[in-house]
Amino acid sequence: MVNVLVKLKVEDYEKWKSMFDNFDEERKASGFKGATIFRDVEDPNLVILLLKWDDLSNARKFYEPQVNKKIPQKGGVTEEEIYFLNEAEKTST
Repeated sequence: MVNVLVKLKVEDYEKWKSMFDNFDEERKASGFKGATIFRDVEDPNLVILLLKWDDLSNARKFYEPQVNKKIPQKGGVTEEEIYFLNEAEKTST
């Protein structure tokens, strides 16, 4: 399992969320296992996603520019940062 952290600046959250939901089946077919979506308390159009994928190669393939290039534009994304993360450890505090 690998995590992908995506930081987005969107023009309109509702427009972006609709687009995100429309790509659910495409994500699942690529090894997507679920996500948590966060919104900044002071700027609700700053969105952070923590997505789980079955493996790193599938996550990277989904986020390759030639595969994913049109998705941000459709959702009104103005900025995007993507990080591929392995869990290092969990703490109780």
